[in-house]
Amino acid sequence: MAIQFVAVTVADRKYIYQGEEYALKQVKMFERGRITEFTNLEEFCDSGLFVPGLTLLSRGALGFLYSLWMIWLFIGINTISDIFMVAIENITSSKREVNRYDPYT
Repeated sequence: MAIQFVAVTVADRKYIYQGEEYALKQVKMFERGRITEFTNLEEFCDSGLFVPGLTLLSRGALGFLYSLWMIWLFIGINTISDIFMVAIENITSSKREVNRYDPYT
């Protein structure tokens, strides 16, 4: 099921949200509700990578989630590199005797 939304950007006046003044407002309409974003930047950052509404969390919560995500990625990289190192050690540890013919001796 793909998440589809309709974004409506309005920039005709100043918006005040939680005591701060913003120049742009964007409303994203989803099947289960809507998300309203405010910004002073030139454009909104719309990405399919992030979960809609993720920016509504506090900086501390986002920092904690990003830290957990980075730890998860490092554990995955560690596991994969361990598997490859075992394979490389098996390849490089095999020994065999090679006799080469030298025409001068």
